[in-house]
Amino acid sequence: MPTMELLMGLVGQPVGADAVRAVIASDSLVLSSDPFLVERHYLSGPEVGYELMHIDWRIDTAFIFPVATKGYRPFRGPLVAGLSSRSTRSDVRQRLGRPSRSGEGRTVSRPGRLGTWDRYDWERVCIHFQYTESGERIRQVTVMAADSAP
Repeated sequence: MPTMELLMGLVGQPVGADAVRAVIASDSLVLSSDPFLVERHYLSGPEVGYELMHIDWRIDTAFIFPVATKGYRPFRGPLVAGLSSRSTRSDVRQRLGRPSRSGEGRTVSRPGRLGTWDRYDWERVCIHFQYTESGERIRQVTVMAADSAP
């Protein structure tokens, strides 16, 4: 089972890198493509609770699902800074400090109502925590390459 820190280390690496290939093999990740954005491809692991998105054969984003969602089982590996699926927004801020950006809950066409969020911009990656609408627990963590994060 990979850790969030291991997945963070894969962001920015080529798909053919030894570390990426080892994770693909150990977690039986499945390759798929976005039918609407043909340059985006995914290495999905519904059984292990995460997926990697690559553009031009470079891992650009890791989506980590600490809570079961979209057909993904919960990610069981440890999150960064000792956080877990039980951690709240307050816990994240206590461990990681003041976020670079934050937002309030909102409703979008898909997936519907989203809770609040915090983003931390680090040198190599940006980490986006999406919280549940009720309880403010971590719902999803998105790790993006800093040079391509919006």
